[in-house]
Amino acid sequence: MVPQPARPQPIPENHPLRHLFRNLTEASFEQVGHADPELTVYVTGLLVDFTHIDNLYRVRDTKGRRLEYLVDFQLESQRGDKAHARDTQEAPRRLRAVYRGHVPGESPAAAAAHQS
Repeated sequence: MVPQPARPQPIPENHPLRHLFRNLTEASFEQVGHADPELTVYVTGLLVDFTHIDNLYRVRDTKGRRLEYLVDFQLESQRGDKAHARDTQEAPRRLRAVYRGHVPGESPAAAAAHQS
């Protein structure tokens, strides 16, 4: 698994960008008749967090390249699903082989050495 990049420092509470997002969020919720202070703080935090490009592109593929488009996320997810399915299907076969004293792909001589 490829290590994810470290998170950037958070934007301070008194930063102008945070104030802008809070004011816009409050105004938007008031327009739809849903003025909820807790929700406003939460959505403001999400908006501020995603202003860091490192947070926006934090998810990487198996080669460490950042995923930028939804289709990339979907393709990577499908690759992971196929790998998981393959491992899940091979596990019982490997277990039976080990129980019988032979590991798939192992030479008969190596298998005999395990049994002795």
